This record gives sequence, C-alpha cells and structure tokens, in this order.
Amino acid sequence: MSFSHFFKKNFTKQYIINGFLTVFVYAKKRIKNSKFLGKEEKKISLYHVTLTSGTKGAAVKKYDYIMRERSYGKKYDDLLDTGTLNMPHWAKSGRHFFEMADRYERANGVTFKQLIVALPAELSPEENIKIAEEIAQKILGTTKAGCWAIHSKPAVTQNVTNIHMHLMFNTRLIMDDYNVKKPDLFFRRYNAKNPDKGGYQKDNKFDSKGYKAKNNINLMREDIEEIINEGYKKAGLNIRVSHKSLKDQYDDAIKKGDYDLAETLKRKPIKFLGLKTWKKIHGVRI
Repeated sequence: MSFSHFFKKNFTKQYIINGFLTVFVYAKKRIKNSKFLGKEEKKISLYHVTLTSGTKGAAVKKYDYIMRERSYGKKYDDLLDTGTLNMPHWAKSGRHFFEMADRYERANGVTFKQLIVALPAELSPEENIKIAEEIAQKILGTTKAGCWAIHSKPAVTQNVTNIHMHLMFNTRLIMDDYNVKKPDLFFRRYNAKNPDKGGYQKDNKFDSKGYKAKNNINLMREDIEEIINEGYKKAGLNIRVSHKSLKDQYDDAIKKGDYDLAETLKRKPIKFLGLKTWKKIHGVRI
C-alpha cells in the first residue's frame, strides 16, 4: 500500500507544517460513547521535536535563516519573536557569537545544535512565546549560549497556523560568567589536564552517540512535552501531547485498561515529509 493510499484511507484531513511537520490529523474512525473521545471526533495533537547539528562554517548561515536576518529577512515574512540567552560579554550579538564559532572551532568541529519544536496551533502567539522561552531556558540553563526564534505562517495545505520554534545553541559549558574566555580560547578543544589552556568543555548530553545518548535525548523530549502540556493546561484545553512512540503509548493504555485510548493509538506513525516529497506524492504545485 502506498503512503498516499494509506493516508487517504486513514485520515480525512492532513495539515502539513513547513513542508515537513504534520501537526494535526483527524482520525477517520469515530469511537462512540468513549470516555476518551466523548461524542465528537478527537483532535489529536502530534508531538514533534527534531535535533540537528552543524559544523564549522555553517553556523552564521543557519543563524541568519533562523533569525530571519540578512537576505532571509526579505525572503520570509513569518518571524513572530526571537530571543538570546547566556551570551558571553564579548559577543556583540547572537550573530557575532556564531561568527566566532565558525572562525575558531576546530576543523569539522560542531559549532551548534538546533532543536525544531512544533508549537501548539491552538494557543495564542503570546502563549506560544511563553512556551518557547521556557523551552529555551530549560534546555540551555545558565551555562550554554544560544538563540531562539518562532516562525508562524499559514500551513501549506489547510487554513491552520504553522507555528514552530528553532532553538540554536552551542554546547560549550560557560562556567565563569564574570571572566569568560575570549573567542580564540572559548572554542578551542577542551584540555582536561590544563583547563585554562583549552576551550570550554562541551555538554555531552546532546551527543547522538554513546551509551547515554538515547536516554539523554528522551529526557530532553520529556522536558519539552511537560512544558507544552503545561501550556495547554493553563489555557484550559483538554489536549495533551506525548514524547513516547505510538507503540509505547498503546502499551501504556492497555496496561491501564483504557481500551478506547488504545484504539486511537493503533495506527502507523505519521511520516514527516519534505515539501518536494509531498508535491510528488500528491501531484500538487505550490
């Protein structure tokens, strides 16, 4: 069965976010008299978080794209809000900080990590700004420098808001706020024997490899889930997201005896498509 046929069979509406984030689906099958669904179809809000990284030479371009600066400011008109956190005193701006990362990071060294987080389209811009600020603060704490931006625009295929945040940050742990190392030393390789002669150590909890990597990433995803769900709760909406896979959610529902909920989770995961792939599948010109 092709993906296109599967989608048409199982879902009545699809919302594509930025060409690759599917935020809402409406289950075609109604479960009547369900404590979970009630008498109406249940609107399922999908959780989506992507973690990527960039190497030496790629940071400034990514920063300009995320923050809609330089040529990107003319090309896009979807910037809702931005913010920076924990910039060292020598950084004239977030852009300057990542310029220095591109300049002084070792060859092939990672200059930034990027989180892309789908934000709740049901909430107001102000509520989503608050959520973005809380996510940035939770991820960066007081020791990592970074910036965030919210992009908000109409979705590609339906009349719904496409709203998501980008969080771009450097993983080096700044341990001395009042005497921060200068750029040429800040981004140098960490020297365990002589820390003063090397750069700041990188926070390895964002590594994609290693025996702790999977657990660390899951903890981060869980933190983001809690922040988003708290936003729903404060808004008085009975909507929640989960960082767990559909299979894990299904198993949890069965253990709790919530068979109505389990029924809604007995489906294949939604694929997050690139815009070109979406066009090819649906034969749509945008």
